[in-house]
Amino acid sequence: MLFVFGDAFVDAGNRPPTTQSTSRSRSWFYPYGISDSTHHMNATGRFSDGLVQSDYVGVNFAMSGSGVAPSSATDSPSLSRQIDQFRMLVRHGIIDDDDLDDSVALISISGNHDYSGINMAASEDHVNSAPPIGCQPYNTRLNNYAQCDSQINRVTIIHNAALKKRLDGLEDVLLLDLDSAFTDLVQSKGGQEDAQGRAMYSVCPNPQDYFYWDNVYPTQAGWEAVMNRLQGPIMDFLGIVY
Repeated sequence: MLFVFGDAFVDAGNRPPTTQSTSRSRSWFYPYGISDSTHHMNATGRFSDGLVQSDYVGVNFAMSGSGVAPSSATDSPSLSRQIDQFRMLVRHGIIDDDDLDDSVALISISGNHDYSGINMAASEDHVNSAPPIGCQPYNTRLNNYAQCDSQINRVTIIHNAALKKRLDGLEDVLLLDLDSAFTDLVQSKGGQEDAQGRAMYSVCPNPQDYFYWDNVYPTQAGWEAVMNRLQGPIMDFLGIVY
């Protein structure tokens, strides 16, 4: 069984919808979900035009806006709070020993936060490295999306080096290299509404040909390509013959 913890990179709709679109609830509104044939092309709370990372790899505790430590700046449960919720289900027998045997935990914090520690009951953990945040459209808009911001990407490099050092020696933890996967794919290949209700974006007719869906989050095709690149390391780590 797969248990998922993290933020909007893996949130499959755990944040409740609102009556009006906001920066955190926009994933419940058009044009999100327009490529998701599994859910009849409807927005489902996923920050993408379709499926996200956790759909390709279960019990999902992730929610957009989450960080590692509790914060008064967000109403989303922190990573530590999500793990507490998981432990409560274990204590009450809702998640039992059979569920935990050969289970995997995917821990995804998309680069806006940092880690403080991991201590869980799952058999094995998969931890995402930070993606190259200097390549996100939000950070490349000033140069007309022509190239990644190398200074911002230095933050990713420093973060991932520290994370790798922290996880070295933990045999049951696999570090998923989102940095390399995102970088390779990006190198090879809008807003909401104004006060009058007019769209401040245009939706491309072929999101399947692009890696990024909005200023931060990948398309369904982007996530599928990333997980295809990570499939080998994951199966090797789990001892699956392919």
